[in-house]
Amino acid sequence: DTSHVVSMNSSATINDFTIYGTLDGSGYSSNLSLSGNWLNNGLFNCGTTTITLKGNTNQQLTGNCLFYNVNLQNVSGASIASGNISILGSLTLDSGIFNTSNLLTLVSDSSGTGRIAEIVTGGISGNVTMQRFIDAGSTDWRFLTSAISGATLADFNDDFITSGFTGSDFPNWPTAANPWPSIYFYDETQPGYIDSGFVAATNITNSLAVGEGIWIWSGDTITGTQPFTIDITGTINSGNINLPLSYTNSGSPADDGWSMVGNPYPSTIDWDDASITKSGINNAIYIWNPDLQQFASYVGGFGTNGGSKNIASSQAFWVQANTVGASVQVTEASKTTNGGVFLKQGNPAPLTINVSNSFGTDQTIINFEPLASNGFDPIFDALKMTSVSLNVPSVSTLMLGSNLSINQLPEQEINIPLKITCGVSGLHQINFSGIANFDYTGCLILEDLFTGSSYDLNTTSSITAFIFDTTQTARFLIKFGARVGVTENDISCFGNNDGDILFEKNSPNTFDITWKDNLGNVITSNTNVLGSDAINSLGGGMYTIETTDILCGNRIDTVTIIEPNQIVAQYSPSADTVYLSNGGNVTFTNQSVDANYYFWDFDDLSTSSVVSPTHQYLQVGNYFVRLDAYQNANCFESITKEITVLNMATSINN
Repeated sequence: DTSHVVSMNSSATINDFTIYGTLDGSGYSSNLSLSGNWLNNGLFNCGTTTITLKGNTNQQLTGNCLFYNVNLQNVSGASIASGNISILGSLTLDSGIFNTSNLLTLVSDSSGTGRIAEIVTGGISGNVTMQRFIDAGSTDWRFLTSAISGATLADFNDDFITSGFTGSDFPNWPTAANPWPSIYFYDETQPGYIDSGFVAATNITNSLAVGEGIWIWSGDTITGTQPFTIDITGTINSGNINLPLSYTNSGSPADDGWSMVGNPYPSTIDWDDASITKSGINNAIYIWNPDLQQFASYVGGFGTNGGSKNIASSQAFWVQANTVGASVQVTEASKTTNGGVFLKQGNPAPLTINVSNSFGTDQTIINFEPLASNGFDPIFDALKMTSVSLNVPSVSTLMLGSNLSINQLPEQEINIPLKITCGVSGLHQINFSGIANFDYTGCLILEDLFTGSSYDLNTTSSITAFIFDTTQTARFLIKFGARVGVTENDISCFGNNDGDILFEKNSPNTFDITWKDNLGNVITSNTNVLGSDAINSLGGGMYTIETTDILCGNRIDTVTIIEPNQIVAQYSPSADTVYLSNGGNVTFTNQSVDANYYFWDFDDLSTSSVVSPTHQYLQVGNYFVRLDAYQNANCFESITKEITVLNMATSINN
């Protein structure tokens, strides 16, 4: 009777476990350690519970059941005896063989995708059904692969409509003489432009190599407004896997070496994981984002258009080889619990440029990286792959002949060409974010080479521009000024004129500089200055630094030199005459103003740094007590008072 509900709110260790009613683990992160068999005759709400199988003999799982995490720690293994077992979280195989009996499903839905964690000492036998949830969006092209060995196009045919090849839903659509194939493989060896490598599927029996990606027109409806799920059943891919790469030198570096590969595991992988061996490739990856109608890119910690280091299971992607013999070997250790969706944004970038029109948006990134160069860096840069849609904008930066979606280069004073193109003329919004990360530069300016207008991006982070469909060159320049540093030293002591200011610019170009006081009077000016300039012997007040250079134009900085308050050294003794017979003690109350620390000289070879000390005199005499009140080591005021010490008090009788 499933109406009888028992809630599980703590961890437990048990032998055999049988459910007759409802066991509710929702809302709890419990760990149920099981040394016997599992029999479900009722209903199990798994929540985020982990079931750990820790028996000494082969453990049996019986009945339909949806688990969150299952952890096998039994050298004798475990088996699904009957029913259907589904996993929402992770299947972890620490030891022993998990026999699926062809009854295991890794569930994928809007909240995530079930996975098989890194396999080190355990293992799995039998078929697994691997699901891949596709969220709501347009019916469009997608990059897909299979986490199951021996997959064919027939494994996809029941999940979405196919056309244009033998065995597809519509093999002769739109005409038998000119069918429209909805699935493409990619052959890098084909000469010509990168798109020349697309090879149409020919038969529903066409197979996918392990780690091979395919380009699929897919969706659940004509309008594509509902999510749908792909499922493939078979033996999972496991162990070290070499992705199918090739490199054919046709004399066109931008078009050579491209391979459509995929994450071969039933788990998200981390492209940056050190266990992935890469040789002879450019490190960037590219994934078509159907929701944006753009290619997402990722490299070196940064992603555009949703690009991320976390590559979901069943996700295919572009990678470019740059030499013969290039290779990528992924490993079990590269699996990660992060991700679970097809696209997820990478790290925030220092400067991100978003361009949008009424049809869509695009994104490019600029990052200062000390290990990069101004040319194309295989480790740090990502090339620009333009959209197949003519209506959406395309934005990129140009560096030494490379058209980049992610541009990493050393910090420097530089003009970076910004290219914005679109297949239809119209107004485009250009937005800049991450500007605050460049507040150390001499300037950050966007120059429109067509209109002649310039925009200070420190005050204007968004502009609107009319982009023509005939534009093919970089219309804009992003001007990064050299690093600027202003260092001031305040006046050391009241009444001194010893303040100074140093202006530094890390630039190979000279600049002109004018120094002004708070009334606008010119103190001094210099031309063709290289590196730095300074003024000194300054009194307190605000000063203006006006500089002009060839890249930034005019710049104004203001600096305030602080003159400290005048120190007043003062104290009061508890008595100016004391007696040894009464102990010889004097308490000095410090009444100084605008001092930070103090030095007392009691004139008996004793000193103190206490603010208001008490001192005991041991001998008769006259003592001149000096207080030095300090603001700093070179700025202090002193006061001295006399203290008389007598042996004993005397009285006069009348």
